[in-house]
Amino acid sequence: MAGINAGRQSQGQSPFTLNRDEALTGVLIDDLIKDGAEEPYRMFTARSEYRLTVRAENSDFRLSPKALELGILSREQAEIFRKKQDLKTEAFHFISGFSLSSNKWNKLGVSQASDSKFELITA
Repeated sequence: MAGINAGRQSQGQSPFTLNRDEALTGVLIDDLIKDGAEEPYRMFTARSEYRLTVRAENSDFRLSPKALELGILSREQAEIFRKKQDLKTEAFHFISGFSLSSNKWNKLGVSQASDSKFELITA
């Protein structure tokens, strides 16, 4: 972060920041600045209130747009990201419009239990 911002300052650009809800780096920097730490290497990302949304598994969708803004993604990386983004949107639209009747779910081996939870029929 310091390196990015040193470069941006030398070019007369505004600082680049990552907020707590955008990246674990943002959580760590914010905690370090606000709370201080005698041993900063002992900061635990698992204690972040955003730990479910700032996982490594979705970092490309959260941070690639920022990397594009900064101009640090190659053309190839940007194209790969755009394709992944298109696939994710396609999948979301498919799942959003997908439905089956209870009879079809039953034929697939899924039935609704009495407490409104679904259970797999194994017999």
